Amino acid sequence: MELADVFSQQIGSMMNLVIRCFLVMTCFKTCVAMEMPVLMSWIKLVKMMGSGKKNS
Repeated sequence: MELADVFSQQIGSMMNLVIRCFLVMTCFKTCVAMEMPVLMSWIKLVKMMGSGKKNS
């Protein structure tokens, strides 16, 4: 009985860990997907400013 309890507790904590990792990865992917266009536009802006400084 005690062994089964310990076993089920360990499985439960493993599942918790897996679910947490999955949620974190999903959130991370979503954030990256949302932020990517912003990041790209910032890079373009910096490049434009850099080339503008060189020209003037």
